[in-house]
Amino acid sequence: MTDTTSPGVGVNGILLAHQSQVEQAIVEGLKKLGIKTDGKFIPFLTPKQLAQLLNLSEKTLERMRKDGSGPPFTKIGNKRIRYSIPKLETWLKERTFQ
Repeated sequence: MTDTTSPGVGVNGILLAHQSQVEQAIVEGLKKLGIKTDGKFIPFLTPKQLAQLLNLSEKTLERMRKDGSGPPFTKIGNKRIRYSIPKLETWLKERTFQ
């Protein structure tokens, strides 16, 4: 996890000190998409939010869940799917090439 040396500005101008670059990008991406977080950093994303953030369809995320190629997810109850931002960050880093 890469920490920044200066705090990033998160949703609604709230300072989010020592966030990783991925977390900052997620917060800013949510803000640009108009997803309200009530000024709080949310630790989980819905499939719709993640699909918007990654520019994928929800159907693609569903297929990736079924075939095991997608980011780790948590199933809450029978139907609610959530993606943990720290696990998403790890998944993205594993797929980053220089």
